[in-house]
Amino acid sequence: MISVYREGKNKVKFTGKAGVFDFYETVFKESEKDLYYEDFSRIMTANNKKSDESIFDKKFNEWKTFQMSDHLPLWVEFDINYSEAYLNAMISENIE
Repeated sequence: MISVYREGKNKVKFTGKAGVFDFYETVFKESEKDLYYEDFSRIMTANNKKSDESIFDKKFNEWKTFQMSDHLPLWVEFDINYSEAYLNAMISENIE
């Protein structure tokens, strides 16, 4: 999704923080690939394809891209909380 925003007083402001969330650092890690062998084997069998540990070792990196999108999500951070400034403005208006 692409969005447009406007900066200004008491409006959304870009913090300068943004990046890519690489979920492969959290799930389907090489160090945990044994956890996924059963799922891999079940899927291969259901598709009438041969499945054993040596095939799994060769195909793991390709297989995991079919489990989750290989298009990594982007993130961006905005300051959106201007409640203190708003409340101070409301107090100032009531005092005058």
